[in-house]
Amino acid sequence: MVCLRVFLTLYVSFCMYRNGCTYTNTTTHTVTHSHTYTPTYTLQQVPPNLTSNNDGEWEALLNAGINDWGGVSPLTRDYVNPEAPWPHLERLAAATAAAGKVLVPR
Repeated sequence: MVCLRVFLTLYVSFCMYRNGCTYTNTTTHTVTHSHTYTPTYTLQQVPPNLTSNNDGEWEALLNAGINDWGGVSPLTRDYVNPEAPWPHLERLAAATAAAGKVLVPR
């Protein structure tokens, strides 16, 4: 049953994206609803380089419940999304702090 609910959440998010919703709105929706179906210790990861942080996108994602920015590195590029460079760590730390969270290394 949990798998079906997660699938439906992802499907709704996909439909939102296909119908003009922004990546951030779609991702925020997915993260918010995934907490309903996953254990509290589950990491909710969203790469920060897939948004521009315009209009507080990172803060919206943090407020939705993400607790992991992924493998952000000042030394290597993103091998999964090479067209999207990592943000500067100072900028990411400031945005994370603005949402009341702390950016820490893994």
